[in-house]
Order: sequence, then C-alpha cells, then structure tokens
Amino acid sequence: MSDDRTPDYWPKVRVSEDTSRVAVPMAPPLADDGPPPQRRPRSPWRWAIGGVLLLLLAGLVADSIGWVADAFRLHEGAGIAAAALLALGLAGPLYWILFEVRGFARLRVLDELHVRAAAELDRGEALRLVERSAAMLPRLPVTQSGEKMFRAALAPHHDGRAVLNLARGELMRPVDRMAGALVRRAALQAAGMTALAPTALVDSLLFVARALRMLREIAELYGQRPGIAGMRHLLGQMVREAATLGAAELVLQGIAVEAGGSLLSRLFTGLGGGAVAGQRMARLGLLAMRVCRPIPFLDSEMPTLLSLVDPGDERA
Repeated sequence: MSDDRTPDYWPKVRVSEDTSRVAVPMAPPLADDGPPPQRRPRSPWRWAIGGVLLLLLAGLVADSIGWVADAFRLHEGAGIAAAALLALGLAGPLYWILFEVRGFARLRVLDELHVRAAAELDRGEALRLVERSAAMLPRLPVTQSGEKMFRAALAPHHDGRAVLNLARGELMRPVDRMAGALVRRAALQAAGMTALAPTALVDSLLFVARALRMLREIAELYGQRPGIAGMRHLLGQMVREAATLGAAELVLQGIAVEAGGSLLSRLFTGLGGGAVAGQRMARLGLLAMRVCRPIPFLDSEMPTLLSLVDPGDERA
C-alpha cells in the first residue's frame, strides 16, 4: 500500500487482483498562479476632460438653437439664413467624423486580412481574401491589368497557398513597384531637404512632414484613406513592425549598403550628409509598404534598400 505521507505527485503503488504491484506515475499539481491581475481604473483626468468637452458641446448646441430661434423671432428670412449657416457649420465636422470612421474601418479590415493571410486557407477562403484585397485597391489601369492577369493565370489545381502566391505576383507586384517609386522619391527629397536645411530644427520638421506625406501616399496607393486616427494607427503598426524586425537583418542590410557604396552614391549623388536622412526615409517607406499592403509580403519577396536603389534588383 502507498504511504499517505508521500507527496501527491510521487508515483503511487496500487495492488491489482493478481497481487502484482504496478507503479502509476501521477502528474504534479498545477501551480497556483494567484488571482488574475486586476484592470487598472481609467485615469480621472480622462473623465474630467471628457466631462468638460461634453459640457462645452451641450452649451454650444443650446446657444446655436437659441441663436436660430432669436433669428426667426426677428424675421423669417433671418431665421432661414441662420438655420442654413448652422447646417453648413455642422456639415464640415460631421463629414470629418464620417471620414475618420470610414478610414479607421478600412484599417480594421486590413488588419483582418493580414491575420487571415497568415493562417492556412483553403482555395475558397484564399479567393475571397484576394477578392477583398483587390476591392480595396484603387481602380488604376495597373491594378485592373493585374487583376485580369491573376484571373487568367488562376487554375483549378491551385490550392490556397498557390492562390495567395499568384495574387502576390500578378495583383500586388505592380502596385509594389509604384510604392517603391514613391519611397525612392521621398528618400531623394529627404536627402535634398537635409542638405539644404539651414538648421537642425527645420530639418527635423521637414523630415517629419515628408514622412507623413509618404505614409499617406503609400496607404492611398494600397487602398487606404487614413485620417488622423488612421495615421496614428498606421504609425503604431509601423513601430510594432520595426520592433519585430530582427537586429541581425538590419545589420546585414547595413553591411551590404556600406559595401555597395557606389549604389548609395547613385541614389544620393552629391548630397553628402543627406544620405543618412534618405536612408532613414527609405526604411520608413519599406515599413509603410509592409503595413499597408493588403496581402502581406513573404520573407523572400520583402523589398530591401538595395532593391530601392536599383529597381531591376527586385526579388521575383
């Protein structure tokens, strides 16, 4: 018989009907992780600021209604004019809010496509993902031609993985070339602005403004319409993507670029110290392409700095 004083996770000895002893290993008990972490309450400053904004909004609405009512009491024509002015004044903010909501909703769809593309999909699911990705792209001649080539090359024996790879080549690669051209132009402009900027502050402001413009251009090329909230979301995604990039990959790319100094000189000819700004802008552009592309890049087709310097060096 087993000793009751032994720990529960020790092997127990049980006696069967044939009086032979059998050792049965027992799994150790699960460790107690303690109580689940409690959610931190929201900061009181958020509630205070939200309450003040709500109070101001309520006061503004009351004053507007009173202003229109006073205008109608004065004269019917003045009341109609005041109501029309109030409607025009509200149309702008409402349109901006709808634009922000629509743009953020499209970014949520983009995140969903990225998650689904990383999973194992069958042929039907992959086709639906490609159709949603194609619907997001702007209706340009290059995208329409790529969609036709994709449908012409699609075969019944293609499984989900083959469908996505075909879409990456026929549908997305022409758009990638256009995005790469935008990144090259932004990198050249950043190098020129850095070389000509009179002070470091002006240089920094120009670089940030050009980077935001490049991000918006790339996002629109891949079918996004980001507003303020959307740009913040994209910037957060770029930060997370930059954090996931391996340090070894960055070091190897830096060594390759340093070794190919003639290639850098072709991109940043005569700009001296602006080459550093151009290289940073190019890296930001590559991250923007990685984040905004509806069908994510494979590791083997991810564009590099060398492919931006020499477009003919793009991976197939």
